[in-house]
Amino acid sequence: MSRVSSFLASEAIERAGVSLDAVRDALPSVESDTVFVRPAGMIMRRTWATGVLAVTTPWGVFAHPRVMWWWQSGSNDRNLAELVIHELVHVEQLNNVGLVKHATKYLSDYLRARRAGLTHQQAYLGLDAEIEARQIARRVVASV
Repeated sequence: MSRVSSFLASEAIERAGVSLDAVRDALPSVESDTVFVRPAGMIMRRTWATGVLAVTTPWGVFAHPRVMWWWQSGSNDRNLAELVIHELVHVEQLNNVGLVKHATKYLSDYLRARRAGLTHQQAYLGLDAEIEARQIARRVVASV
């Protein structure tokens, strides 16, 4: 089996039957046909918490090998589209406030939650940026 090097976010969204117009309406500053999903290298993944499937950076979305397999095999199109849209929400968040402000709020909210006694998973799931990403991704995919 050949290794997938990358794919466009728009390709994963369309393959799942999700309307790119719905994505554009939800995320007006994001062009899904310019955002690449690339495989995350082992060194990058070692910095991720258990269970993380993708991370958004200013350079694109980096994905776990499982996600790349979903794309290559076509075995999980709806979940792949929801994950890609979730990551596109983070692209929108970065576009709206900038990298430094977004990263500062994300990290400070996470650390505040951990100091309050929440587990990593509880703190992560409670982050405003993550809640917004989950809600928008679910809503857009449910519109199919």
